[in-house]
Amino acid sequence: MSRWRQTRSCIRDSKDKAGPVLTFAPAAWSAFVRSVALGEG
Repeated sequence: MSRWRQTRSCIRDSKDKAGPVLTFAPAAWSAFVRSVALGEG
């Protein structure tokens, strides 16, 4: 696995496999997941 893939979370719409990919730094993705888990999202 490349270093880039280890340092980013890559998200895409699974129904559109050829569609765009959003990338997030680990801290940003963790903050998002935490806010959703706390009902803030």
